Amino acid sequence: MAAKESASTEFVEAVVARGRTVIDSTGKARKPGQKAKVLASEVEPLQQAGFLVDPEAAEIPVQQAPKVNPSDGPSVRLA
Repeated sequence: MAAKESASTEFVEAVVARGRTVIDSTGKARKPGQKAKVLASEVEPLQQAGFLVDPEAAEIPVQQAPKVNPSDGPSVRLA
């Protein structure tokens, strides 16, 4: 139990993943693309959960959805 109490309290900065928000050690909400100051021991679990960007992984490109206009859809005509 003493080993857990003397766990590292080293903080590191990591980038928040797209579509996520992280509350860092300062208590502030960090939005996607911002750097969050978190415990070094929490970085790996947060990366695996998708909250922090893995610097070694390739970035997934944003896919563009097709644009749809109301005039492109079906039309209803009353007789």
